[in-house]
Formats: sequence, C-alpha cells, structure tokens
Amino acid sequence: MPSMMSRPSVRGGDWEAVRSPFVGGKVVNFFVILSFVVLAVVSAVLISMGFFQILIVPLGFVACIFFAAYIGRDQAESKFRRLAILSCLLYIISSIVWPRYVAVWLPGLPSINVQRIAGVLFVAMVLWGAVASRWFRAEVGWSMRSHRVFWIFLMLFVLFRTVSAAGSENVASSAYQLVNEMVVHVIAVLLGVILGSDWRLSKLFMKIVSVGFVVCFFVAIVEFYIGRNVFSSFVDPSNAYVQWALSEKARGGSYRVQSTFGHPLTFAEFASVGAGASIFIASQWKKSLFRWFGGAVFGVMGIAMVIFAGSRAGYGAVAVVASLLVVAPLANAIFRKRLSLTASVGWCFALIAICTALSFTAMLVYDYAFGEKAYSASNSARAIMLERGVAKTMDSPILGYGVGMAADLVGTPSGTGVSNYTVDSLYISYMVDSGFFAVMLFFAMSVSIVFGAFRLAFVGGSDYWLFWFVVGAAVLSMLIFKLVLSLHDNNYILFSLMGLTVARISGSRDEFNRPPATSKPALMA
Repeated sequence: MPSMMSRPSVRGGDWEAVRSPFVGGKVVNFFVILSFVVLAVVSAVLISMGFFQILIVPLGFVACIFFAAYIGRDQAESKFRRLAILSCLLYIISSIVWPRYVAVWLPGLPSINVQRIAGVLFVAMVLWGAVASRWFRAEVGWSMRSHRVFWIFLMLFVLFRTVSAAGSENVASSAYQLVNEMVVHVIAVLLGVILGSDWRLSKLFMKIVSVGFVVCFFVAIVEFYIGRNVFSSFVDPSNAYVQWALSEKARGGSYRVQSTFGHPLTFAEFASVGAGASIFIASQWKKSLFRWFGGAVFGVMGIAMVIFAGSRAGYGAVAVVASLLVVAPLANAIFRKRLSLTASVGWCFALIAICTALSFTAMLVYDYAFGEKAYSASNSARAIMLERGVAKTMDSPILGYGVGMAADLVGTPSGTGVSNYTVDSLYISYMVDSGFFAVMLFFAMSVSIVFGAFRLAFVGGSDYWLFWFVVGAAVLSMLIFKLVLSLHDNNYILFSLMGLTVARISGSRDEFNRPPATSKPALMA
C-alpha cells in the first residue's frame, strides 16, 4: 500500500477563500467580456456556414459565469465540493435511468437530454475545480502521485487517441468523436476520484448504481411483458438514431429486452455491474437474514436481466462474476488467515456443489456461444472483423487511422440506419482507430485496476473487502463485454470505477476514509 499523505480539511471555513477568476477585478471582467464577444463573433460566422454545434460554446461559457457568480469569493471550497458531488451523482443516475434517445433534437445540434445536461454540468465543475479548488487539485494530485503507473497508461492512451485523430483522413469527424469520448467517458475517471475522496461518497456511488439497477430491472420486466420498447410513445420516430434504438433486436425469434438502454448488450453489460453493486449494498443491511436474502434476490435479478437481453457475452460475464462472488468469502478468509477447521470442512462440500454448478454453466455458455445454439452469423461476422482489423492495422500499427474510423474500414453491414457498418468489439475499434499500442494501453490500465481492486479487497482494510471485490469484478465483467461490444454507452461507469480504485479511499489505513463505527459488516464476511 502507498504511504498515506496528510489529508487537509475540506470544510469551507478552514481554508482561505479562493478568489473566483470570473468575479471581481476590472482587468478580469474586461477579458471575460472580450472573450465572450470573440466567441459570439466566431459562433455567428460558423453558424452562417452551417456549423450549428458551435452554439454550445457561448452557452457553456455563460453557464460557467453563472457558476462562478454562485460560488463567488466566500466559502468557495465548500460550495464547489457540494456542487461537484451533486453533479457526479446526477450524471450517474441520469445516465442509467434516462434513455439517451428520449431527447430534444434541434437541427445541426447534438441531442439535448438529461444526461447530456448533467454531463455539461460535471465537465464545468471539473474545469472550475482545476482552476479554483485546492481540494480538487489535492485529490487528483494525490492520486497521480500514488498511482503513477495507471495515470501514465491513461495519459499515453489519450495521447495515442489524440495523435491518431489528428492524422486521420477525416480530421473533423475524428476530432469530434475524440472530444465526445474524452468529455463524456474518459473524464469520468475524475468523477471516481471525487467520489473516492471519502468512504461515504464511495458507498453512495454504489447506492446510486443499485437504485438504477432496480429501476432498470422493473422497466425490463414491463418491456418483456408487453413485447416492445417502453419509451416508444415518447420519442420522435423520424430520427435515425431513435429508429435504431427502438428497433427490435430479436435473435432466433426471441425478443431481446434493452430497458432504458439503446441496445440489449449495453443493458446486459450494466446488469453485470449493477448486480454486484446491489449485493454490496445488501451487505450493509442490519439483519443477517436480510443481507443474505437481499444478496440472493439481487443476484437472481442480474441473471434474469442478462437472460432477457439475450446476450451470450452476458452469460459468460455473469458466470465469471457469479463464480467470483460465490468463492469470494473463501478467498477472503484464506488471505486473511481466518479459515477455521470447521469452515474448511464446510467449504469442501460447498466447493463440490459449486464446481458442479460451474461445469454445467460452462457447458451451457459454450453451447450458446459456439455450440448448437450459437448464432453462427454473428460469430462469422466477428471473425471477419478480427481478421480485417489485424490486417488493416498492420499497415498503420502505431497511429491507426483516426478515432471512429474502424467501422468504415473493417466493419460489416450494420443495418441500423445510423451507420453503414459496425465493429462489434471495442478492442478491434481501438486497434484500428489508434494502433496496437492504444489497445494495449487500454487493456493494461484496465487489468491493472482489476488486480489493484482485488489486492485492496484481500490485503487492505477488512471493512472494505467486499466493496473492492465488487469493483474488481465489475471492471472484469466489462472487459469481457468489450470483446463483443464496441458501444461506448457504459464506458463512463468503467472509467468511474477506475477513478474509485485510484482515489484516496484506496489508502484504507487513512483515518479520514475509515467508515463510521456504526458501519455494517460485509455480506458473508
């Protein structure tokens, strides 16, 4: 474990108020007005050329001014911290329970929905924190110093993505997709760092995901019962993206549920994460019976959601995560040398039953993935994508062809109406877009997070073990999904979990981050 650094108080009265760069001072005010006028002129010119997206620039600038005016000069730190935490939580819950295709579509502009507004708010808070919050800079700085390897991997990954976008044949499109990826998904690492600054906030993150998990489950039940998308009556069916989101993605004559998500696979991916988070929340309940019953119910709900989604990758991911969760108490007892003779005998019989169940599960998953019940057309398409992807990347192995270019270069016909081609693997997309090094860096930093989380589970403080085990299992399950899924919808969760793992709470011996004495024991501890 890295040595703990002294943690400054975060109360607004304890620190010298930070002067807002947008409030007070004639020189500052002059540059604010001048900058806004310049942005307005540039926006007007570009709008006349048909580039309507630039409208968001002055609007965002005005929003930042209002935030600065609200925070002001007094109690700036406490106000910023409160707003930053609220923006994080709003971004998470809205991204889970609000369908992205239920939005306002203005000509020439990106869709306007709840999670996009929440995302703009969060990005504004990150920019503000970088300029004016000592607390924010201290948390990010501590993470970078204590987890250098992860941050180096992340920065190199961003560098390769940026350089590949700059060298793309279609620079405008590639740059737009790069910016979207950075400010919607990768920046969520900072979201995890913010919520990981305190144990209670980290647990609140799990609660928010758990609430979203339950909401998505009941939406899925309704959708499965009526046999169509629940939100089809609230959207404009003329939009191409909406048409794709509402299309029935059936397989073998079976309807595939997608709940609040745009695709059954992204729904199943979230289910694998939400089930673990909900099991952790159940472990915090007072009564032992409720903890066991709640954990079992949430586990069954997660399995049901993956089955409703008809995701073969989901079957495999759930099998892996369920296996890890089942044997987690045994692993915890062994690592902490708390395995008694009586418990050893009990676990011997339990392992026989567990291994038998896993054998049947493995055969079932193999049958659906590669056996008689496999969807051969999908398997063949993915094999073609991999073959094309490797061959194409060999011609540009270091920089690739630009962010978002993989589908057109190595994809197969999508039939979605949104794009002509699709690449059903995030690894292949990164490889073709930005070269071999980019995909290796993404995989390396993800695997480092998995090992780091499991290490904290079995070597860190005993009060935290299930929390970190669930984080590691969630990241691992998402890595499994990325083999057959290139959609970015849930990547903000992946990067948020990364941020949690490298946040200050990772130092479980830090007294500021220890859970209160009234905290409940972990499930099956």
